[in-house]
Amino acid sequence: MFKTLKKFDAISLTEMDARMGSIGLDRMENKYIVHTSMLDKILKELQNDYVALEIKDLREFKYHNMYFDTKDYKFFHEHGKGYKLRTKLRTRKYVDSKIAFFEFKQRYYENVRKFKFDIKVSNHGKFSKRCKNFTEQLYKSTYQKKLN
Repeated sequence: MFKTLKKFDAISLTEMDARMGSIGLDRMENKYIVHTSMLDKILKELQNDYVALEIKDLREFKYHNMYFDTKDYKFFHEHGKGYKLRTKLRTRKYVDSKIAFFEFKQRYYENVRKFKFDIKVSNHGKFSKRCKNFTEQLYKSTYQKKLN
């Protein structure tokens, strides 16, 4: 798989953010379960239509997520009940490239909107005042109400 992945054209994080918008990313997400024996064949078929994210000469990434929720686990329950409108808050730290983001991710039926900003790696897992303000502003603009 990793040999095939190296054959993809590369895109940097800066280039990807420029194409998609570094703050707001609107997209559709499709997730598939495939047997590892099929992965190399599938990747070869996708090679001409997709690019591989490359950060500091790496194309595979170890990352750590820390999720945030309300006191009554609102976001967890929305996800568990399969709500078509739901929110996810997290910090994500890319271990090898030593970069981190705060992300507000909102599912709207089949579409996913993700808003993010860079944070210091040392702030991974912390819900700072900036994160709180960012979340409250986006939540209110998305749902036309305050987050409880």
